[in-house]
Amino acid sequence: FFGLCTMEEYLITFVNPVRDGDVVIIERLVRYVAKQLAIVGLETETVLASPKEPNKGTSLVVSSPRKVLEAEAEVLQLIKVAKTDDGKGQWMDFEAKDGNLFVGYETEDFLLPSEASYLLQCVLEGVPLTDEFWDIVDTYKLKVGTIRYGRARRSTSLMYALQALNLVECTMPLHRPDCQHDVGKAILRGLTVPVVKVHNYFGANTAFYFAWMAFYTYGLGAPALVGILLYLHMRHYGYTVDTHPYLPLFGVFVVLWAICFLRFWTRQSNEWACRWR
Repeated sequence: FFGLCTMEEYLITFVNPVRDGDVVIIERLVRYVAKQLAIVGLETETVLASPKEPNKGTSLVVSSPRKVLEAEAEVLQLIKVAKTDDGKGQWMDFEAKDGNLFVGYETEDFLLPSEASYLLQCVLEGVPLTDEFWDIVDTYKLKVGTIRYGRARRSTSLMYALQALNLVECTMPLHRPDCQHDVGKAILRGLTVPVVKVHNYFGANTAFYFAWMAFYTYGLGAPALVGILLYLHMRHYGYTVDTHPYLPLFGVFVVLWAICFLRFWTRQSNEWACRWR
């Protein structure tokens, strides 16, 4: 699969049929899903199960043209930077008809990989369910309880019904190798975590984790340095933990450091949140 991956692609892997009669049903289901995805403008490529991996079923590689993602971005009111006369830019809700007014719209990476992945996921979740789906599924021996079946019956989302009825093994975004390699090189080369690159590729939740870990790691430098100096002083003069005269001051220092650390992290995290919207 991964030779043709971009972040605008999703992989939908269907269950591997156990009975011989189920093979035809799953094949019908795959064709039906591909047809429904085509209706909303998505493109699909069928990847048949490999004989070397008998436990995996047929998969669909789903990709989306940029115009479909832009339409979904407009529906979700995605915030992008619009051009201004002073060149500073201004955050505005994206509208496809005014695309040329936004910074970088003419480039291929106008939509960040994380944004494109999220938009494609939203498009998939909005694919409608029709009666033809139940004509196919009701002939298949489902392994779900009545509650999950009832929820799937009430749903209007094709992807939700597939997952609720355990008809798919996984649905996940596929990696974009060039961006993934770029992020990996930036992490290995630099002394600091490239938070912006991580955000652009993996999204805000993952970026905030790395931002926190990096900020915390570097923040520990001050108490670590003072602690090492106190330890060397204690060994040189033969003090113990109970008799060292400056150890209580170190405890006060750590308290003050913790207060300052939380203040600075609040400021830094708010800055990231404002920038990443």
